[in-house]
Amino acid sequence: MIHAVGDSHAVATFAGIAEVTSYHVGPVTMWRLGSPDDVLLPAVVAQLGLGPHDMLITCCGEIDVRCHVGPQAECQGRSTHAVLAELAKRYLN
Repeated sequence: MIHAVGDSHAVATFAGIAEVTSYHVGPVTMWRLGSPDDVLLPAVVAQLGLGPHDMLITCCGEIDVRCHVGPQAECQGRSTHAVLAELAKRYLN
C-alpha cells in the first residue's frame, strides 16, 4: 500500500489512484516536516502501522519550495543545496 501524507496537495495529487491512500493533515509545510518540533508526522505515521512493503510519500505544495528554500539559504548565508540537503536528511531520519 502507498500512503500519501501532507497538505491538500497530498489529496489532490493522488485522488482517484486506487493504490494510494491520502491523508490530509492540515496546512503543514515541508519546512516543518521532520524538524525537532514536528510531532504531527510521527504521530500520523505511527497510526498508519506501516508494514515492510508499504510506502510513505510526504506531499506539500510547491509554494513551500518557492517561499522557504531560497529565503532560508539567503537568511542563513548557506547555499540552496545545503538547505535542501538538510531537509532531505531530516525527512529520511
